[in-house]
Amino acid sequence: MDVSGLWSGELALGPEYGEHSGKLLWFDLELHQNGHSITGIARDTHGFGLNADPADITGQVNGDQMTFLKRYRSTQLTDRTNLKWGPGPAIHYSGTLDAISGRFDGVWRMESKKILFGLISINPPSTGTWNMNRKV
Repeated sequence: MDVSGLWSGELALGPEYGEHSGKLLWFDLELHQNGHSITGIARDTHGFGLNADPADITGQVNGDQMTFLKRYRSTQLTDRTNLKWGPGPAIHYSGTLDAISGRFDGVWRMESKKILFGLISINPPSTGTWNMNRKV
């Protein structure tokens, strides 16, 4: 299956988001496939955690399996005392195509970088689920 084209989907925040767990963010993707490689652009359309800037997509499709990285071109970051803007962290997506519905379902994971006591680097992941359908 060639995944080139327009897709729309949603992602849900995982349990580590506490009171925000399960909140949804909707997005559109424009994908281009060349062999097993995919590239594209994702844009949040509405929902919790909306980023107005686009995100770049790079990944692979192999049979009914898709994996890709999504990286927002800019996002708000903190450096202990100040807010600043910079490229977003890589968000890892993996999913499986349901051949009957034509829908991808999967999980996403983003590594977070935090410094504990100003010395110890800890990297608790952010996780959740996602799905997408081809736009008609």
